[in-house]
Amino acid sequence: MINMSASSASFRAPWLVVGLGNPWPIGTRRSRHNFGLLQLDALAKNLKAEWRFSIEAMAYVAEVKTNAENSKNDVEQRELYLIWPMMPYNLSGFCVNRVLKSLAARKVPIPPTKLLVFHDDLDKKFAAFSFKDGGSCGGNKGLLSISSVLGTECFHRLRIGIGRPGVDSKSWDPKLIVPYVLGSVSAAEEAELKRRVIDPNIPLILSYCTTN
Repeated sequence: MINMSASSASFRAPWLVVGLGNPWPIGTRRSRHNFGLLQLDALAKNLKAEWRFSIEAMAYVAEVKTNAENSKNDVEQRELYLIWPMMPYNLSGFCVNRVLKSLAARKVPIPPTKLLVFHDDLDKKFAAFSFKDGGSCGGNKGLLSISSVLGTECFHRLRIGIGRPGVDSKSWDPKLIVPYVLGSVSAAEEAELKRRVIDPNIPLILSYCTTN
């Protein structure tokens, strides 16, 4: 378990940014469960991130530096560590834990309050999104895996809506939800997601990591 308090990091502490999903070919690119990875992929490309594979963490990791406007309207360089887990969705905490330990060994401690996780959300309509600072993991097993290794739910999330498979009581039936979540959206829906959420979110993410 990682045990680091918020006071251990300064205002300019780096951020750890994680995209949740199932690495293909385990999951297809258009899987609803991979919306978090789609967002991470777009952010990484925008920042021209260079991925390296960490066999210890079973994840691709990239270190990037970016300029973003802070709350004083100055330009501040912000360091981000991006994580693309190569473990199944529900074991994402393993990757996060290993990367945090590796960074701590390099004297780069990152507290939970500087962790931002991109993930799909059943309770939001398709292509709706919102940032969330801490709070319940809501049954999301990827988030639960991360909170388990951190020992806290006090980390940030970017929730990307996938909606539910129906509007009646059956939409809460696990037998319907599991194949729906793991199922793929159409090419048209993926394009809509990119236009309405993925691309517009990039400056919002950079601003969020600067002002929080």
